[in-house]
This record gives sequence, C-alpha cells and structure tokens, in this order.
Amino acid sequence: MKKRVEMERIGEKMEDEQFALQLERVPHKEPKNAKEAVENLKLLSPSVRLEQGFEMLKDPNQSPTAFGTFQSVELEDPTNVRAIYGKILAMEQGVQIFLRQFPEEAGDLVDAHPAIQNLKKDVNRLIQLEPNNKEWFRLRSDLKRKYFKDPKGGIDDLEHIIKTDPNDFQTILALVEIKAHEGDLDSAFANIERAIQAAPADKKLQVMCTKPHLMMAMGDFEGANKEVDKILQKEPNTKMANALKASISVNLAGEDKGLLYETIQYVNREIDNLSENDPDLAFCYKTRADIYYKLQNWDDCEKDLESAIKSAGERVTQEYYGALGMVRFHKKEYEKAVGDFSKAISFTSLLDDKLSHNYRMQRARCSYLIKHWEGVDSDLTILLQAGVNDPDIYRLRSQSLVQSHHYDEAMEDAETYVRLERGSARSRVNRADIMGDMGMPDVAEEDFMTALAMDEQEVLRSEPNVYFLLATYKKDKNLNDEAMEFLKKHEERHKNEILSPHFHAFRSRLYLLKGMTKEAVADCKKALLQEVNPDFLSQMAKALGEDGQFEESLVYFDKAMKLDKQGKMRKFVMEERQKVIEKYAASE
Repeated sequence: MKKRVEMERIGEKMEDEQFALQLERVPHKEPKNAKEAVENLKLLSPSVRLEQGFEMLKDPNQSPTAFGTFQSVELEDPTNVRAIYGKILAMEQGVQIFLRQFPEEAGDLVDAHPAIQNLKKDVNRLIQLEPNNKEWFRLRSDLKRKYFKDPKGGIDDLEHIIKTDPNDFQTILALVEIKAHEGDLDSAFANIERAIQAAPADKKLQVMCTKPHLMMAMGDFEGANKEVDKILQKEPNTKMANALKASISVNLAGEDKGLLYETIQYVNREIDNLSENDPDLAFCYKTRADIYYKLQNWDDCEKDLESAIKSAGERVTQEYYGALGMVRFHKKEYEKAVGDFSKAISFTSLLDDKLSHNYRMQRARCSYLIKHWEGVDSDLTILLQAGVNDPDIYRLRSQSLVQSHHYDEAMEDAETYVRLERGSARSRVNRADIMGDMGMPDVAEEDFMTALAMDEQEVLRSEPNVYFLLATYKKDKNLNDEAMEFLKKHEERHKNEILSPHFHAFRSRLYLLKGMTKEAVADCKKALLQEVNPDFLSQMAKALGEDGQFEESLVYFDKAMKLDKQGKMRKFVMEERQKVIEKYAASE
C-alpha cells in the first residue's frame, strides 16, 4: 500500500480535511498498472492530483502514472500550466528511461518522433499561456538543445530572456554554456564579462570564477591560474576560487608526485573549511580524486568520487560518473564501470555530444572484457551512426563480432580498419587475429609476418603473443624447427614474466616431436604447477611414456580420466594409454 501511505503522509502534512475526506474514496488496494492508478487518483481534486504527480516524479519509474495524473488535470482545465509543466517533466523522464534501455534508438529521436512533437507542443503552449514567464523560455531552450537538435533556437530563447531582463546573470551563464559547447569561445568569454556586469555585488566573484573554469576546460591552465589569482587578490576567501586553484595545481603539477602530495594537503584544508551542504564541497572532492587518479591510488580516488557524487546531489554532472567508471575500469571492476558509464551517458540524448561518445567507447571496452558482445556492438554501432570518425571503433567491433560468431561482419570491419589505418602494422595484426579465430591460419600468418616486417615493436604492443601464435601455425605445417625458433623469440620477449602454462604444454609437444623427452617432461611439470586440467595431465602422461617412465605415465593417464568429467578426452586418453601399456610390456 505504498501509494496510500504516501498519500496519507501528504494529507497529514497539508492538514487538509477536505483532502482526508476525498482520500476515503480511494479504493484500498494496490493498482495493477499506471492506468488503474490514474483512475484512482481522478477521485481526488485537481490540486491534490498535481501534488501527487510531482511527488511521483521523484521516482522515475512512476513517470507513466505521473504523466497520466497531470494529463487528467489538463483535460479538465486545458489552461492549467502546472499540469502542462508536469506532463513535460514526466515525458522527459520517460524518454530518458527509454534511451537507457534502448540506446540504439537514440538516432530516431528527431523532430518527427511523437515524444518530441508532444514536448514541443506542450512547451509552446506554456509560452502562449504565460508569455512573460521566463522559466518557460529557459525550459524550451533546454529542450531544444537536448532533444530538438536546435542549439540556435535554444540561444534565441535565452537571448529573449536577457533582452527582457538584462540583469538575469544566471541566464547569461546558461548562454555561456551553450556557446562554449558549440565552440564559439569568443562569444562565450564575452558573455562571461556580460554576466559579471549583470550580477549583484554579492555574486560577482562567484560569476568571475566561470572564466577560469572555461579556460580549464580548454586546457589553458596557465591562463586559468592567472584569472584565479586576480579573484583571490580581491577576496582571498572566495571558496570556489580556492577550489579552482587546487584543481589547476593538479594539472600544472603534471606527474610530479611531490607537488601532487602538496596539492592534496591544500585540498584537505579546503574540505575541512567547508560544511556538508556547501556547493563547493563536491568540486573539492572531485579535485582530490583527480590527484589520486594521477597517483594511481584507485581506492581513495573511488571513495572521493563517491563522496563528490553524494555531495553534488542534483547538481552532479556526467563527468563525475565518467571518472568513476574509469577508476573501476583500472580496478578491473568492469561490470560496475559499465553502470557508471551508463549513468554518464544518460545525462544527454544528443548523438553529437563528444563527452558521451568517449563514455560510450569506454563502456564498449568494458562490455568486451565481460564478454557482453551485444553491448559492444550496440555502443559502437551508435557511435558510427553519430558520425564518430575513430578507426578504433572498427577494430573493437570486429573483435567482438568474431567472438559472437558473426564472421562475415567481423571480416568486413577488419578490412575497413586496415583501409582507414592505411595498412598499418596494428591494423594487420587485428586482421590476423580475426583470421586466426576464423580458422584461416595461412592468411593470419601472412598478415603477422607482413606486420612484423613493417614495425616489430608496434606488433608486439598490439599482440604480445604474436611469436607464440606464429609457432602454432608453423607446427600445424610440421615446420617444427621454425616453430621452435618462434618459441625462443616469445620466451626472450617475456623473459621477465612468468610464461603461461599453455606455452609450456605446447613446447612440450614440440620437444616430443623432436625426440627431446626429458625437456618435454620438464615443460609439462611447469604447466601443471600453474594449472591442472585433463589436457595437461594427458600431455604429461604421454611425455613420461616417451621417456620410459611407464608406471608414472599410467598414473597420470588415470588422473586425466578422473578429471575429465564430461569424457571429452576419453577416447584419446585410452588410445595413448594403450600405447604406453604396449611399450611397457615390450620393455620387459
């Protein structure tokens, strides 16, 4: 009875006897769906329904019921601006939920989409009903930017507000944001000066901080530092300026750990001087998180980002969730990272948002690592539809497609990557990997060899196991001496690392083919020290048998059969075991 309890709470808060009487008429059962819930709410007065609608908006999952509630009031009174405004908020929530569930549909959210048409119609009605209410113009500006793909129209609406109220510095700052996003930096800086002039005396320093903030976003940290110093000369205790100073110091410190630790102490003092409700606290947590990120202190970085998100509340930006996603990526917590990047992406539905493109690419990489191939394909396809010109999209998608057995599409993407990279060593390595997975070792070998001739170091960065892979191709052709040479190169390349058990098991097979039985046994022992499986056990048994250690060989064959629960290797093991038994008998 969640809704009824909530309604009773509001009734007590309002101390409205009439409301309490109406509440008695609501059926004492939980509604089955949004439609039934709205029918129940129609028993209440319009004012109470509006209160209920706005309360429902606090839970995005109730947006359908909230929409129906606002619509029921609007049908009774088409001029009720609160009902129309509530409908817009509910529709926007619904669109955002839809985009999170079906991100591939983002490209269809254009002017012709019914949801967009309804948003346009309703926000225009608000302006018609209250042409002097600048909040409706600000709302329409926001919708134009987010959903209508009309940033110029958004600018026009903000300019209209400023024309009627030249001292509305908040609207001027909103205009700065759009101008900067559109790349019109001269206009953005000019409007910052305009906002400083319009702001009241007690807000001027706060508005002045916008300029260094924008400079930081442009990467001009030296310029931003000078602007912050000007502010601090006027008022040393300006909280936002001190927070910016700390953030700038992080970037100017570069990789100098000494300076970074000094900056942490500076930020610590700023955090200690701020109250829990101070709007600058989230920024300070984020700044300290940035320092920990540079120091690769992932745990403390994660804690600070979580604190920043909590402190920011409704003011949180997508950068916070994006940064948290990157930290969890480094911690190899890929599923959590996918969730963080999803939250970052949900802040905008625009396909041309560069920051969201970056987060979508990172989400695709994490999805690949957790073998969520559909997620990889979805994100990368959306990026291509949005016109993102990044050859790496084709590389990653080709690898994902081959894993999900879509070989033709994988090959097409691999070829596109080679073409876009103009036949670079890295692109050929990617195609070779695809060919190898598709069971075409000859073509894979040719691409690997061509890539090595072009740039050996680049190949080794892209595919550290290239020499091992080439060894397997050579063995398949019975070119065992060449295979052994490639294994030597692989071992030299990884001399400071622990070689994989598969390397030792493979080399053991080669040693047996060359009649080097003791070396084969030694490699099998190394493999089994790292991993015990039926394949390695049977290989050890075979090597021992070839080395004349027949009794030990039979013991390992028995171990292999016991561990092979599904019996996949039973026929092979039985045949090899029989050969050892025959050799054992002949030796006596």
